[in-house]
Amino acid sequence: MNQILSNEINSKIILFNNVKLEVFNDGRIFRFNKNGELLLIPCSPNSHGYNRFQLNNKDYFRHRIIAFTFLSLD
Repeated sequence: MNQILSNEINSKIILFNNVKLEVFNDGRIFRFNKNGELLLIPCSPNSHGYNRFQLNNKDYFRHRIIAFTFLSLD
């Protein structure tokens, strides 16, 4: 039987590819614009089911950013 041990949602603010991001452990990623406002990066899976988004004209996978933030993986 599965149990939910914690409903706590954590977030961390990181600088990635010269863009300030707030990354949540539930998969949401917000980007700070030049005025300091938070903008949600929408979830849009590609044809293979992976979620990609662009920062400074370069594609990144959402799961890679989350792993970089919370698991310290490259």
